[in-house]
Amino acid sequence: MTFVLALGIMMIIACAYLLAELVTLPARQRRASVARAAAYVDDPGMRVGPLDQRRMPVFGKVGELVEQVTPAKMLDSIEQRLAEAGLTARTTPAAFMSLKALLCIGGVALGAVIGGQSGNTFRGLVFALALGALLFIVPDRVLASRVKSRKERLSGDLPDALDLLAICVEAGLSLDGAFGQVVEHMEGPLADEFAQTLGEIRIGEARPEALRRLADRCKVQSVAVLVRAIIQSDHLGIPLGRVLRIQARDVRVHRQQLAEERAAKMPVKMLLPTAIFIFPVLFFVVVGPALMELAEIF
Repeated sequence: MTFVLALGIMMIIACAYLLAELVTLPARQRRASVARAAAYVDDPGMRVGPLDQRRMPVFGKVGELVEQVTPAKMLDSIEQRLAEAGLTARTTPAAFMSLKALLCIGGVALGAVIGGQSGNTFRGLVFALALGALLFIVPDRVLASRVKSRKERLSGDLPDALDLLAICVEAGLSLDGAFGQVVEHMEGPLADEFAQTLGEIRIGEARPEALRRLADRCKVQSVAVLVRAIIQSDHLGIPLGRVLRIQARDVRVHRQQLAEERAAKMPVKMLLPTAIFIFPVLFFVVVGPALMELAEIF
């Protein structure tokens, strides 16, 4: 009876999973098509990355297996993180999971070989599992570090990009033309994001939707505020040049406040290294000669 009940629960879960896959399939296919088309409009060779199956077929084969066993929600989460890191045009969630799986398997094998030298089976097994788990989470840590650095570059490049957008719009260019000038005269992740947004608009995507997708990819508050301001400017008829000037000023004020906040935290962060590495040295330098003289006296 218990076996039949467990089998029924597993079948219900499998049916729910397949139903969710079927319902979300059109939306996922449309997002993938728009991203591919935008990338091809931008740079036809941009899709070939270090984890692309055309360069390393093993990722394509393992990726098909990983994509079948990984829940769609997890793949969507990985896709969002890859978008924040600017890697969606170079790799896929399945390839990323394949890399993690291969590193884990390689770590377990390497740990088994190294741990087996000790002669203790239990110790070797623990070492192999620990090394496999460590290598499994390394790509996540690297991806998180890349996301953080990219967001900092986005925030740093935004004021100059807003000034250029404002100048172009006030000179008579449309917003699309101003985006094109930013892409042409600037480099970095923000210019890449503007290029992808411009590519989506050129292939027929509505401008508000393309701008919202820009905010979703960047996940930076200042970019989200800029997108909302541009959309409201279009709806309400507010001059776009003035909106961009205000946004550039607000972003610079926010960046200055953030720098002041980081500077205020520095003394607290320096307290522990100072107490551990500097105070003991000063203590020995100041008190050391006196201790040596006392040792000679007694």
